[in-house]
Amino acid sequence: MRRSVNSELIILAREAQGLTQNELANRMNIDQGNFSKMENGLLPLSDEMIDKISKALQYPKGFFYENGNTYTPQVHFYRKSKSLPIKELSLIKAKSVIDRLRIEKLMRSVEIQKEYYRYELQDYESPEAIANILRQNWKVPRGKIQNVTELIESNGILIFPFKLNSRFISDITTITDKGMYIIFINNNQPTDRKRFTLCHALGHIIMHNYSVSSQIENEADRFAGEFLMPANEIRHQLINLDIPKLANLKRYWGVSMAALIMRAKHLEVISDYEETQLWKRMSARGYRLSEPFEPSIKDEAPELLKKIISLYKTQLHYSDQQLEDFLFLHPDDREKYSLERTILRLVPNSFTEK
Repeated sequence: MRRSVNSELIILAREAQGLTQNELANRMNIDQGNFSKMENGLLPLSDEMIDKISKALQYPKGFFYENGNTYTPQVHFYRKSKSLPIKELSLIKAKSVIDRLRIEKLMRSVEIQKEYYRYELQDYESPEAIANILRQNWKVPRGKIQNVTELIESNGILIFPFKLNSRFISDITTITDKGMYIIFINNNQPTDRKRFTLCHALGHIIMHNYSVSSQIENEADRFAGEFLMPANEIRHQLINLDIPKLANLKRYWGVSMAALIMRAKHLEVISDYEETQLWKRMSARGYRLSEPFEPSIKDEAPELLKKIISLYKTQLHYSDQQLEDFLFLHPDDREKYSLERTILRLVPNSFTEK
């Protein structure tokens, strides 16, 4: 039986390479009008045409025959971000969809235990209450969360580092067809900011089910603030803030000085005037744009995807080439999937979902 071409994957592969329809048509020396009809399923795609597309985009030919839903992920923007070129946004979304499809393929032979549940906001007092319940359920000790990335991944949410050129996007959250959440984190941000970003994304996963409320970003921020810096532990530390004290608190809590100022204001520990003065001092030192590097806040490297890849290599006996073929990797994507052999102890299907 002859397989059908999935024209949606042609669009995704093109957008993932940052090409417009016209640019790709020109690269293949064909008429854009005809190519547009092919992309939209109005004209048949011959094997010869798929060969041309494969060579032009550097995706294996088999990729374009894959099944899978190509639904759009949820993109989160940094505060105060006003605009992002449509072409750049399309590229970022396309790459995340393609990687989600790859992870779905990997999960056919691996099951991950899920240790998180949805908490409907209307059933709880506030996002802060939900953050505290989750800390209790995940048995998080008092004080600083030592490794946010490890904590989230150990509870069944996969974190995928993205090297985004854009300074506007903080993360992308999506879900696989089996209900596993993936957080694509913009790796081009300092660790203190990444820790808050991950908890912000976690708040969306835990509390928001395709909500379009104007308050969801604020609610996710409140969740992240409480999850990282519980009020009953940090409130007394936020009295009489100045720049040196903010720097010391940053070292302990592993969050930015900006996040600490916002936390102090939210907890009403500082007045409007005190907040304004702190922001002025931050601006005078250039800290609003770039805070000083803090070596004590170590980078947190995700490990779950590496472990899954290692399972395929050590337990399921896939070679690097077989994994590349299985995942239909573009040459630029090989590094993301850590195809160097590592020794890890994992057993197929050793994880079961509740």
